[in-house]
Amino acid sequence: MPHITVTEISLRDVLGSLGVGNNVKKEFSDFASFKQNRFSAASDSSSQKTTVSPDRYDYEYLITRAENQRMIIIGSVVVVLVIVAVVAWILIKKSDEKKARPAANTTPNLGGTMPPGPATTAPPASGDTYDMKDKEIDRKDQEIERKEQELERKERELEKEREKRRSITSKFESERMSMERELEGTKLELRKMQEAREKFQQELDTQRSQHEAEMRVTREQFDAKAAEVQKRFEEQLSEFESSQKNFWPEVFQEARSLDTFCECVKSSFSAGSKTAASLYAELVSLGSRLGDMQALVNQISPVGKALYAWINDEGRTGDGFDALLAEWLTQKVSSAGFKVVAVKLGEVYNQSIHDCARVNGNSVSKVLSFLIQGKSNRTELKAIVEAG
Repeated sequence: MPHITVTEISLRDVLGSLGVGNNVKKEFSDFASFKQNRFSAASDSSSQKTTVSPDRYDYEYLITRAENQRMIIIGSVVVVLVIVAVVAWILIKKSDEKKARPAANTTPNLGGTMPPGPATTAPPASGDTYDMKDKEIDRKDQEIERKEQELERKERELEKEREKRRSITSKFESERMSMERELEGTKLELRKMQEAREKFQQELDTQRSQHEAEMRVTREQFDAKAAEVQKRFEEQLSEFESSQKNFWPEVFQEARSLDTFCECVKSSFSAGSKTAASLYAELVSLGSRLGDMQALVNQISPVGKALYAWINDEGRTGDGFDALLAEWLTQKVSSAGFKVVAVKLGEVYNQSIHDCARVNGNSVSKVLSFLIQGKSNRTELKAIVEAG
C-alpha cells in the first residue's frame, strides 16, 4: 500500500516566518485561524516489499525528505503570493475609502458656508503609505526570489541525490547480474560434476560386476587346477614311494665306490634339500645316457655344476665326493679319449684351465664345475671357479 506523508502549513506560521508586520497579522488573524485555510503538502511514495541495503535505505530517506522540503517551499511560495495579493487588494480598498471620505466632508451647503462643527484635520499624504507598501512589496518580492533560489538549490541537490541513487542502483544491478552469472556457472559445473560422478559410478559398478565375474571364473579355474595338482601330487607321491624301493638306477647300485656318496645324496634329498634333488635328477639323467657317448659327455658339465652346488650348500668340500665321481666318470668316457678332473681348493689359478668371471687372487677359493680334458691333456671345457 502507498505511504502518504502530510505536512500542514498554517497561514499564521507562514506570516510569522516571512516577517509580515503586526498590523497585517492582526488584520488577517481571523483568516489565518480558520482550519479550512490551512494548506497541505503531501507526497506519496509507493513502497515495495524489497530487501535493500542500509545505504540504499538512507538515500531513499534523504530523497523523500528533500521532496517534502520542496513541497513545503512551494506551498510557502504560493501562500506568500496569495498574501501579497490580499494585502495589495486591502491597501487599495482602504486608499479608495480615504479618498472618498474627504470628498463627502467638503460638500458645500445651500448658503455657501461651512456647517458649524469642529474643524477637521487633513489626512496624511497617501504617497508615504504607498512608498511603505511598495517597500514591503519589494521586500516580499526579494523574499520570494530568495525562496525560489533556495528551491532551485534544493532541486539541484535532489537531482544529484537521484543521480547518485541511479548510480548505486546501476552498480547494485550489475553486481546482482554478475552474481547471477557466477551462480549459473557454478550450477553448470555442479551438474557436470554430478554427471561425471554418475558416469564414474556406472563405470565402477560395471568394473565391479566384471571383476566379480572374473573372480568367480578364476576361483573355478583355481579349484580345478588345485584338484588337478592334488591329483598329480598324489600320483607323484605314489610314484616316489614306489621308486624309493629302487632309488638309484642300476648303474649306480653297481658302483660300490659311490655307495657312501649315493647314501649322502639320498639322505639330503629326503631332508628336502633342493640342491640334492637337482643333483639326483642330473645323475639319473646321466645314467640314462650311458648308451650314447656324445650325450654322456655333454651331461658331465650339468652333473658337475649340480654336484658342486650340493657340496657347497651342504659344506662337504672335504669329503672327496667330487674326486670319486670324477674318477667314475673318467672310466665311462675314457674310451672316447676324455678325462674328468676335480679341481682342488687352494691350487694356483690357471687361466688355461680355470674360468673365473672376476679374479680377486692367485688361488682357487671355490669350485663350481668339473674340468674336462681331451687327448694329450687338451682342455675341452674349463672348470668354473672363484679366485680369491
